[in-house]
Amino acid sequence: MCGLLERSFADAPTKALLEQLNLGFNMPQRPFKRVDYKDAIAYLNEHNIAKEYGVPHKIGDAIAEAAERKMIDQINVPIFLTGFPREIKVFYMKRIEGDEGFMEYVYVLMPGVSEVVGGRMRISHSAELLEAVQACVLHTDQRKYGTLQHASFLGLREDTRL
Repeated sequence: MCGLLERSFADAPTKALLEQLNLGFNMPQRPFKRVDYKDAIAYLNEHNIAKEYGVPHKIGDAIAEAAERKMIDQINVPIFLTGFPREIKVFYMKRIEGDEGFMEYVYVLMPGVSEVVGGRMRISHSAELLEAVQACVLHTDQRKYGTLQHASFLGLREDTRL
């Protein structure tokens, strides 16, 4: 991301266009700050960024977009938000060694934008994957008597916020 921006701003016509489109743009500085999910929950509570109805965050909660935006805008630097609870992520993702209740997930958060892109590690051993599938028989049970076709795709909301 930074490399692309640096190359874009090195080209005078591209730089002029980018500055015209985004007045006040500040080039992100490397390295990006790394914030663990548990630390993010602590930050939200310490800074009185509550969930709906003023309820404090707790480990295991998904962080809502509004809270995420407030947090990243206060921190005001790009961050990698890492290590999410297993219960709120898909079953086939790799667990963090030594912290089995959490998955190897990362989201890049940018001030003024919030989530830009996410990434994750998938389980690479078949026995571990089969164990994870057994814990999620709900997915197969739902289709036992038929289901409608359905799909998923890259969320455009992340792409259009830049």
